[in-house]
Amino acid sequence: MRRVGAIVACVDASGRVLLVRQRGGPFAGAWLLPGGGVEEGESPEDAVRRETREETGCELAELAHVATYEVDERTEDFRALVHLFRGTALGEARAEDGSAVRWSAAGGSGYHAALRRELADAGLRREDDERLARALAGTNVTMRRVDK
Repeated sequence: MRRVGAIVACVDASGRVLLVRQRGGPFAGAWLLPGGGVEEGESPEDAVRRETREETGCELAELAHVATYEVDERTEDFRALVHLFRGTALGEARAEDGSAVRWSAAGGSGYHAALRRELADAGLRREDDERLARALAGTNVTMRRVDK
């Protein structure tokens, strides 16, 4: 059974993207997009708004769905259906206890291959599909877009 999640690529006026350091789970320590699990009775859009508020203190505007992925992480048997949105963060970003947030260039280096795929699909990063596929293959994560 797959968990359902929602994440958002928030962009500021300079084109930077808002990232959150993951506190736990299969991506602990990685800088990824804000978001998390969809609770029972909650839409993915409502979940990403709630999770972004909890993780960063920001509200979301101009929210639009970008993609949906089946994500599998082999080392922790993590399986999820993840909805990716793009939006604008409103307010001053601040981390929740035990975490960190930062604004970073979407085209920056050192990002997890999954984040690179999401930013490319959101139109925020230019990425060669074959190179990206090789980068993902070198991780414990597989991502399959299921909404094309």
